[in-house]
Amino acid sequence: MNSVHPGYIWTPMVENYLAAQPDPEAAKAFVTGLHPVGHLCGEADDIAYGVLISRPMNPSS
Repeated sequence: MNSVHPGYIWTPMVENYLAAQPDPEAAKAFVTGLHPVGHLCGEADDIAYGVLISRPMNPSS
């Protein structure tokens, strides 16, 4: 069994959360610093395509 844990991805919910902070740029820097790769993990479609690519070609296996 595989699982996907992308962390924060750029969605309207994250965008609204960051915009509502007293210092949105500092909040974005903090959230970005939580990721080992040093940036937000893209958009929801980026994660979906990664999942599609990593699925088995033969679903019965």
